[in-house]
Amino acid sequence: TGGVFSYGTPLATQTSFDPTGKGGTSTTITYEVTDAKACKNSTTQTIAVSSTYTPNTTAISYCKDETPIGDLSSQVSAEGTEGANPITYTWYTVATGGVGSTTAPTATTTTTGETSYWITETVLGCEGPRVQLDVIVKDLVSPTTATLEKCKNASVTSAELEAKVTKANGGTIKWYADATTTTSSATAPSLSTGTAVTTSYFITETVASCEGPRVQIDFIVNDLPTVTFDPLADMCDADLAITLSTDATVSGTPLGGTGVFSMGGSTVTSFDPSGKAGLPNTITYTYTDLNTCCLLYTSPSPRD
Repeated sequence: TGGVFSYGTPLATQTSFDPTGKGGTSTTITYEVTDAKACKNSTTQTIAVSSTYTPNTTAISYCKDETPIGDLSSQVSAEGTEGANPITYTWYTVATGGVGSTTAPTATTTTTGETSYWITETVLGCEGPRVQLDVIVKDLVSPTTATLEKCKNASVTSAELEAKVTKANGGTIKWYADATTTTSSATAPSLSTGTAVTTSYFITETVASCEGPRVQIDFIVNDLPTVTFDPLADMCDADLAITLSTDATVSGTPLGGTGVFSMGGSTVTSFDPSGKAGLPNTITYTYTDLNTCCLLYTSPSPRD
């Protein structure tokens, strides 16, 4: 008669073998034949069932244009090994279908965004399900800056220069003394207006550990204008008032600025000697150039 297959504990007749749930085990199947004279004989075969494994993956982030640390193999580890049997990882660029490669890809950082790969783990010829691995490339941002201008010898603080910086994305600002130095500071440098000069600093903005390119910010110290005020002629207290804009000889350079006369802290346009005999009639001419820098020049007092 025809043979009979059996396996299991207790031994039971079987017509099929389902490996589901039997990963990492071996099953012995018996085949028994009975002839016409009721004589029996049997043989056995053992089936080893290997498990399918899902590899462990860790997403990785880069900054735009950052040099990758190597291929992506370091972001994958085995879930199971079936003892000392070798493991093969297969890489795919799609979640289903496609052609896999056993060579781990290297991330590309020239374009921002997220790129996904899918990996399987194969042990003893059994390829497990695909697992996604994401590579995130973060963009770099740069702050915007405005120039800080001061007149020579004017008061100035580092906070005024920091106020000229507008962050692009709420990041952290680093300050550099020049375009190439590697030493940075979290605060703006100390400033001085003792010399008329333009000093350039460089700043970056760091967002999510990605430091953007350097941006220049200038601090300009403008020189004071040159002012002259010729002495006024002595006057008598009975003389008529003089109009300072026409009767006083003054000048200011660079040209294009504006001048104002004052006495005792108040702006004046004329001088009337009446009642001022014997007083210190000091007239000041203040010239402000186009950089809003000003210089005071006091004329010798007209005697009355």
